[in-house]
Amino acid sequence: MKKAALGVIACILAFVAYSNYEAHWSPQARQGYRNQENIKQVRKGMLVSEVVAIMGEPTRINRKESVPQSTQFSYQMPPGSSEHCDVEFDSSGKVVLVNCTDNYAL
Repeated sequence: MKKAALGVIACILAFVAYSNYEAHWSPQARQGYRNQENIKQVRKGMLVSEVVAIMGEPTRINRKESVPQSTQFSYQMPPGSSEHCDVEFDSSGKVVLVNCTDNYAL
């Protein structure tokens, strides 16, 4: 009985440790936390190269072929967060909108 209880406790501890790693220390989590802070430096009028220098490469790029044409960069946020941030560029490659679900927007 003691071995079974110890096994259950060990499994629970392993699950908690893994969940904590994924949420706080995994490479994705660290990048998400960096993005969460760095997005605050992005301003209207910045060039694509300036945004990439601050934020790094985006998680996803969406090119809109409508008129006027635009490109949207999406950046990952910390795991478990429903937050996401998008940076939209006009056809000349300048930021026209920064939109995050935490209500930080230009």
